Amino acid sequence: SLFLCFFFNDTATTEIYTLSLHDALPILARALVNDPALILADEPTGNLDVRTAESVRSLFLDLNNQFETTFLVVTHNRELAAGFHRRFLLKDGVLNQEA
Repeated sequence: SLFLCFFFNDTATTEIYTLSLHDALPILARALVNDPALILADEPTGNLDVRTAESVRSLFLDLNNQFETTFLVVTHNRELAAGFHRRFLLKDGVLNQEA
């Protein structure tokens, strides 16, 4: 269940408190309660250190796998984007899928 994923999963519990994501995770949990097909995330890791940004990416991928929710993540961080299943690059007003 969603509740177990956020509050009783050892990894999620550790991430909530040691990575200072405790404010963001309840918001994400509320967004997922109604089983949406799509979650929009605009620069979700913009002010985070590398380790925390990777944890957020990993969480998004885990939730995608577990709940089949699509995450559309907008980021300037190409390293972060490289870890997602599909990537698109918006350049000069043209959107292209990256290989």
